[in-house]
Amino acid sequence: MSLLSLATTKPATTSADSLLVTITPGRGKKVVVHGAGITASQGTRIAEALQAVSATGKAGEITRVPSPTAIKASTIVAVGLGDRDADTDGEKLRRAIGSAVRGSTGQRKIAIVPPDTDDSTIADVAMAARLGAYAFTAFKSSDPATARPVRTVAILVPAPAGAARELIDRAET
Repeated sequence: MSLLSLATTKPATTSADSLLVTITPGRGKKVVVHGAGITASQGTRIAEALQAVSATGKAGEITRVPSPTAIKASTIVAVGLGDRDADTDGEKLRRAIGSAVRGSTGQRKIAIVPPDTDDSTIADVAMAARLGAYAFTAFKSSDPATARPVRTVAILVPAPAGAARELIDRAET
């Protein structure tokens, strides 16, 4: 079974354990939620929940909150990208997604809402998710139930194109 998949499920209705979204700093102490398929009202509810726990949207920040009532996933994992305009090569996005996936050990399935749906963003998200989910556990003595990496990562896109599927396949190899 493949770890990565593309899904056209709306972010609010995904059956994943966690919904991973990207955030950036807004005006004042507000954060801006990014992602295709997230409505303005859902983005506002997510942002309010994140602001309640002092999320800032700074690059590398990872914040986990219970999902607002309009979202089926049990938790929201928000990863800060900082200044998106400064991330010209996708490095901040890859690091943020990889760290969030790595921090989601014990989860059965997570769904990632990419900030954009262009090919380079999908490729960055897929590669980061694949690398973040990697775990070498052959000689470890810790409890395998708590250290188990994420089993499935769904990248949510409005309409998957053939190119996006090729990018997922390439990230899997």
